[in-house]
Amino acid sequence: MRALLLAWIITFSFVSSAFAMNFNDPDGRFDPKLLSKSERILVQAALSLTRDYFDELDGIWGRNSARALKNYFERSENISDSRYVPNWVVMLLVADTVIEFRTNDWGEFHLTDSNVSFFAPDLELVEEKPGSAPQGRYKGTSTGLKIYYSRQSKTSMRRFHEHVAENGGEISRQKSSYHWSTILRVGNGVQVVDSTRVGNRWSTFLISAPEEDLGRLNLILPTIRKGSPGLISVSRRFTLLTNSFEEKLEEKEAEERARSEQIAKAEQQQEDKEPVSSTGTGFIVSLEGHLLTNAHVVRECETLEVKGHPASVIASDEQFDLALLQVPDLQVNSIATFATTPATLNSDVTVAGYPLSGLLGGLNVTRGSVTSLKGLAGDGVTMQISAPLQPGNSGGPAVNAQGAIVGVVVASLSGADVASVIGDIPQNVNFAIRGTFAQLFLHQNGITPKNAGNDNLLEPEEIASNLSSITHLVKCN
Repeated sequence: MRALLLAWIITFSFVSSAFAMNFNDPDGRFDPKLLSKSERILVQAALSLTRDYFDELDGIWGRNSARALKNYFERSENISDSRYVPNWVVMLLVADTVIEFRTNDWGEFHLTDSNVSFFAPDLELVEEKPGSAPQGRYKGTSTGLKIYYSRQSKTSMRRFHEHVAENGGEISRQKSSYHWSTILRVGNGVQVVDSTRVGNRWSTFLISAPEEDLGRLNLILPTIRKGSPGLISVSRRFTLLTNSFEEKLEEKEAEERARSEQIAKAEQQQEDKEPVSSTGTGFIVSLEGHLLTNAHVVRECETLEVKGHPASVIASDEQFDLALLQVPDLQVNSIATFATTPATLNSDVTVAGYPLSGLLGGLNVTRGSVTSLKGLAGDGVTMQISAPLQPGNSGGPAVNAQGAIVGVVVASLSGADVASVIGDIPQNVNFAIRGTFAQLFLHQNGITPKNAGNDNLLEPEEIASNLSSITHLVKCN
């Protein structure tokens, strides 16, 4: 919201040349003296809506008004002991209030038979009884407010207040010669009886408000007064301020809608595609389109797909968790080379794969080191690596600093499972099938792995480029 405010301040900057309050200085100290009396009344009304101000709407900026604005600022921004209230707080407060007035069609109501006015959201007349003791019932068209009005004698007025007080209400006599008020908490809402003396009769309002309308009730009460309407008005610059804010708000909402529509369209397009039950990674090991991956990646798959081409399982070994695929239609430009010696402890390792393919949607390359020459529980087939892995990395290549295969990614240790046992979450505890066993598996199934021809160190960018040419997403349907 603060960023949005700063954006529309630029649009609204021309106003400062015609009016005293400097809208170009949002962080400057708010000075109520720069507002007209009607504008100060509107700020007091705004603070009544937020239930921070409980006094007369007179435009006099005294201790109660200043304290209410400070309380509003500190509560809304979750701070304490603020040195001063900046202009942007009042600007936002005013804009929010004018939008509330527009949204719920606030206006002045004048009861001509008793010459009493009040300011409220749009009301629908439910029942009316004219005469010497007129009565009326109203309900909010867009709010939960209910208002009952009657013109009474002083005796009837007192009985009305005392009846409410007997049910748990609390009577307060504000300027008791002409104003009585009684408040009763009812469930999550409030009922208020408010009586004002007009001549020798009393105009009494019974207003019911649910929890969400208590701020509106708090604004209606101080607007009940003898005489014609006109207490609350919105100045020209406050109108321009709100118009500019609403325009920026509408632009932002339009951008959010467009973004949501794009996301929904992309999700629908994804749903319209052939459903994929799981994904993994594989890498090319022959010019004939053979790929090496994990056995668990292709387990229970009805069909397999690599780069849009059908793939078939040539061989699978559950003990090594390795599988050999063939994709006859796959265009092969290069194949993996295998290290002639096993990876050593603490040697560099780079891993490539397609983790979380539905979310990330591309090849992911991470780096780490060999942290243990054995796997879980001393398993000699696997080794432990620190390169970060996610679901979908399974079957991907793990290469050394020369870019040669030293392992086949197989698994990550589940942090949640381990935490449930030992009370701690392991970090980057991942495993790869040792490259020597991968080469043995290929030999057993008629594929002669290509061995690395030199020991030259490669730059990380070159390793990533080589891996991108041999590593593919494996879709299991």
